[in-house]
Amino acid sequence: MYKNKTPTNNILDLTCLKSIVSHDVDEIILPDCLSPDFLLIFKMLGLYDFKVTYVRTDEVCPFCGGKLHSKSYPSRKPNGLEDVRIKDYECSVCHTRVNTSFNDFIEPYSNYTHAVKHWGVKLSEIGEESYEKKSELFEAIFGIKLPKSTVFDHQNKVSDAYLETKEALVEEEVESKGLKDNGVYHYDEQFPCADGDPIARLMMLDSKTMYPYNDYLENAIIFDVEIIEKYFHLVLDEIPHEVMVTDGYSAYPAIIESFDMLQQRCVFHMMYNVGQEVYPVINRITRTNKGKYTKLDKINEKLKRTLDAYEPTIGPITDKKQKKLHDTIKQLEKEIRTVKKSIKHDENKIKELNNYLERISNIFKAENLSLAKGRLSRLTNNTKFLPHCIANSANRIKKNFKELTAFMENELIPKTNNLIELYFKTTLPGHLKRRYRTTTGLLRRLKSARIRWIQRNVLKDKSPINNFFNYDYINRLSP
Repeated sequence: MYKNKTPTNNILDLTCLKSIVSHDVDEIILPDCLSPDFLLIFKMLGLYDFKVTYVRTDEVCPFCGGKLHSKSYPSRKPNGLEDVRIKDYECSVCHTRVNTSFNDFIEPYSNYTHAVKHWGVKLSEIGEESYEKKSELFEAIFGIKLPKSTVFDHQNKVSDAYLETKEALVEEEVESKGLKDNGVYHYDEQFPCADGDPIARLMMLDSKTMYPYNDYLENAIIFDVEIIEKYFHLVLDEIPHEVMVTDGYSAYPAIIESFDMLQQRCVFHMMYNVGQEVYPVINRITRTNKGKYTKLDKINEKLKRTLDAYEPTIGPITDKKQKKLHDTIKQLEKEIRTVKKSIKHDENKIKELNNYLERISNIFKAENLSLAKGRLSRLTNNTKFLPHCIANSANRIKKNFKELTAFMENELIPKTNNLIELYFKTTLPGHLKRRYRTTTGLLRRLKSARIRWIQRNVLKDKSPINNFFNYDYINRLSP
């Protein structure tokens, strides 16, 4: 309760706090049931200019029930905060020493609360920052200095338990809503590094709900077909499987067939491969034309200088100098016509190649399979008359036509593998692929990113990904 003295610091003089807070002059008395995290609010606001004393909520001896009397006021630094004391007692009956402690909030031999220890891993759920930057952020926001070594130590100790518990919670919600195992899946690999060693990351995604199955990491040096088959068994053996969407890797068809599944090859990857053959030809012609335009400019410039020196006359030219200039002009005009004709021919080649690219693209834009077959047939009727790069692409499409057009017979089958490409780009973008020093750190990153993806894209939960001062997530799993 409040004392009669007028306080010099009354920032806690709030009706809602009267039952738990008392103050005297520049000292705030807080019960041990209140976490030291409470004080960080005032630290953040720049209002932490008072002394704090923590006392026991019940000043009764836990051993004999006798009344406790003050004995000493040792100093503590919870979360690195200064001017914090705890009240120690002695029982008037059994003379046992009884301490006020933060044991509900701070582990023995530690200065930081459970919430503060989780700051690093929680920040990693939002953005991937270095330990040094995290240290600076925590000091800037909360006003307490956490050395980067302390941030690393905390994160290293709590990451696995935090992520496993949070993963169990989101998996439980996904299971209860039936948001996975729909039979149509995306599959692909990504190749990050850990301490400079290449790692193969195998990944499968539900095409309907975007649910990501667990990542599987293997040393990329020994990566082969058997590892892909092993991952397929790990994921698919206990769930329905009908269709697999993949890129054009030659090993996939046999593996997918062994699982009695239909394959849909990614149309985007196919068009990309077509472009890899056609665009170098277009670029080469464009570069050649650029040189021809430069040559044309030089000829025009020379022609202009010659015309300036030439004096046209009526009838035969008798002057030898003028005759020579006249012949030069005719020669330059002929060269200009030749270069322009060559440029136009090359531009027509580019136009023709772009037209073929459009025709190939239109095969996969057809409204039905019959129309797609007709368009491919018209393209491949006379491949010997097609440009070499187009003929190669057309023959490859013809060879894999069934796998490329499975989506036309079932609207539930996606035509591209772009969803899993997006997942890779979101969960482990290019600037992070070679950042990690250990496989453990890489796994933690992938697990954290997967949880975030499930919350955002599978469960459609757009609320904040976490709360910095909330650490009761473990209790939610308790029976």
